[in-house]
Amino acid sequence: MEVDVDTLSNMIEGMATTSGTSPGPSSARLQENGGSTSAEDEEEPLPQGWEMKVDGNGRRYYVDHNSRTTAWSRPKPLPTGWEQRQDPRGRPYYVDHNSRTTTWQRPTTENVLEFQCWRRQLSDNQEANRVNLENR
Repeated sequence: MEVDVDTLSNMIEGMATTSGTSPGPSSARLQENGGSTSAEDEEEPLPQGWEMKVDGNGRRYYVDHNSRTTAWSRPKPLPTGWEQRQDPRGRPYYVDHNSRTTTWQRPTTENVLEFQCWRRQLSDNQEANRVNLENR
């Protein structure tokens, strides 16, 4: 059975009003996205397909209309050149159009930069080894 996220959100908010419980993300549906609450992060636009809502207690939560999930933490946008897709079983994976590779792990700008630094160091070490072998 497929349920529209807006319909689900409205149902949850309605239940919260009558039961006094919070309509935010349930622990079963909560996904960690490395969100932050700093003022400068709040100014960044949400990734495509995401929406911020407020529960009955005034707490912010985020709806991912792509995967039909919710999260308490604000999602960080994907690095430039990356895209989230879903496999036939509905599992999210990430496409790096820069290197034409895929991964199951959600990339962050920080870990992409670390990987690029590691690749440069590896390339530099290989070049130094090649030069040393030629000079023998």
